[in-house]
Amino acid sequence: QMRGRLMRWTVVALAAVGLCASGSAGAATAPDPNLLAAQAAAARILSLTPLPPGATPQSADPSVGGSLSQAFHPPGPQQVIHTRYGTVSGAPGDVSHYILTHPPAGSHFYSEQGPGTPTSSWQETRSFPGQAERVTSELLTISTAPAQGGGTAIRSDAVVLWRPTW
Repeated sequence: QMRGRLMRWTVVALAAVGLCASGSAGAATAPDPNLLAAQAAAARILSLTPLPPGATPQSADPSVGGSLSQAFHPPGPQQVIHTRYGTVSGAPGDVSHYILTHPPAGSHFYSEQGPGTPTSSWQETRSFPGQAERVTSELLTISTAPAQGGGTAIRSDAVVLWRPTW
């Protein structure tokens, strides 16, 4: 009789463990909808980068000495960053002027760094209105520098901060 009870408890315990394991192992957690909104916002903002005619996309930093790769964005778990590189003929000062005078629709001037002279680096940041309750900040930073082999290298960064869904 004791052996029968022990056997029944063992079966019940194993069944309970099996139910718990199948419930947690098979369940995949969906990505946070606010993270998805931030990823979509970053892709949208990056597509708005005002590039001069003739600009060519590049898969890596085309600047002299990799100077555009040294841009720093503090990492964070609620931050989405999409980066794109390109090159175009012309001096960095001319390219900077083109970008400055062709702001993306819906953006507002946020900051500018560097003189943007014909041979120096330059950077402009534009802000966009965030999506209420989802995204707290949407920025587009565009940097220029002399390119390897001549012309101008361009780096565009869409930086989006988002709020987790609780």
